[in-house]
Amino acid sequence: MSGRTTNKANGTMLDLWRPPEAAGDPIGCLTSTFTFAPGLFDEQCLARFLEIESEPNREDLVFLLERETRLGGVYAGVLADHNSAGVDHSFRWDVLPVRIHGGKQHAKISLLLWSGHLRIIVASANLTEPGYRLNFEVALGLDFSPEESDAETLSQSVGFLRSLLAFVPGAADNPPEIQRAARFLDNVSERTRRWRQHHHEPFPPADLQPIQNNFAGIRQQRPLLHNRRRTSPEPDPVLTPIVPPAKCQPRFTKSDEEP
Repeated sequence: MSGRTTNKANGTMLDLWRPPEAAGDPIGCLTSTFTFAPGLFDEQCLARFLEIESEPNREDLVFLLERETRLGGVYAGVLADHNSAGVDHSFRWDVLPVRIHGGKQHAKISLLLWSGHLRIIVASANLTEPGYRLNFEVALGLDFSPEESDAETLSQSVGFLRSLLAFVPGAADNPPEIQRAARFLDNVSERTRRWRQHHHEPFPPADLQPIQNNFAGIRQQRPLLHNRRRTSPEPDPVLTPIVPPAKCQPRFTKSDEEP
């Protein structure tokens, strides 16, 4: 039996930021993105995570007051590629610029922690209006609770986000924003350490083999595609889309349908 409960419900990706029933009080969230729109995170993602009831575009002052009340000691942080991190945002949560020499921070993973529940969201969408409300994107939510957890998956997710902290300029000096993010990740590990473990069975090799073959084939064929003329309308076999295993049922969405 898997310790990971997959959120399979149809809907928008913003729904994944809402706490499930009996999740308890919000503790904190840390997310990563390539491009970043602080308004979307503050008014849509964070508002759902905290269960803020007022509307930011209709009740600006009420929304701000409710956000301040509900944030309290809750941690919130965003790890964004350094090219997108230098934007105005609320000082009630952190934006951590990630600078990777010769590369970009392109991962989109979110870790949401409530007192009785934890959710990991892996998505293709950036934290932007097009990413969450206009584009066709895919997201997978993995849910963990004290009754059903998976230490390996949690450890890998926390470890990945922790590794990004090292790429924040000035991280070696351990500034306050790095300390807050590290404390939150420590809190996640400590709170979930005694949660009941259900070790999942790995996918059978047959599920993974076609993907490995495809990637290898693309690397081998790519140089040839520039030097030969296509003589057949048939697509290259190595570029045939792969259907994910049945037990991974991600959520597809085009837009946020809420008014």
